[in-house]
Amino acid sequence: MSPKKSELIAVGAVVAAHGIKGNLKVKALTDYPDRFKELDLVYVELKDASVIQLNINEVKVNYKSIIVDFKEIVDRNQAESLRGSLICIKTQELLPLSDEAFYQFEVMGFEVKTTNGQLLGKVEDIIDLAANDILVVKNSGKEFLIPLIKDVIKKVDREKKEFVIEPIDGLLDL
Repeated sequence: MSPKKSELIAVGAVVAAHGIKGNLKVKALTDYPDRFKELDLVYVELKDASVIQLNINEVKVNYKSIIVDFKEIVDRNQAESLRGSLICIKTQELLPLSDEAFYQFEVMGFEVKTTNGQLLGKVEDIIDLAANDILVVKNSGKEFLIPLIKDVIKKVDREKKEFVIEPIDGLLDL
């Protein structure tokens, strides 16, 4: 029995077939791409939103991508049909994080407040940039881009579902 979609989290996206034997080139959607080597099976969310379970034969991780060989995918045509699909695991299989760290999906909708109590809005998205990630916070038509850096983020409270920030000069100016 396949798990419900709400019990799955995407850890990769199929970008292309690789070779003629059905291998897939996967873009990591995780900070820990080597984690793919520890997986025996994954759930693949297809473009039509259905979910299938696939068993992993072999995984090769390099600096640009992940190459996955699934037992059930035996030729390039089958592999090509999975382009654009998401590679998912069950949420209970996620790696534990330190108190300061969080998974992006879990903070969507968190409120963002300043240290003096001003409500800026709710987290709508996270932009991944090379230097640091950016929280996209929206409230009544206003949008704030909050860098995820220690100088700005003072607290992440999972129980209250909120970020407390100390704005640097010019951060909240529109």
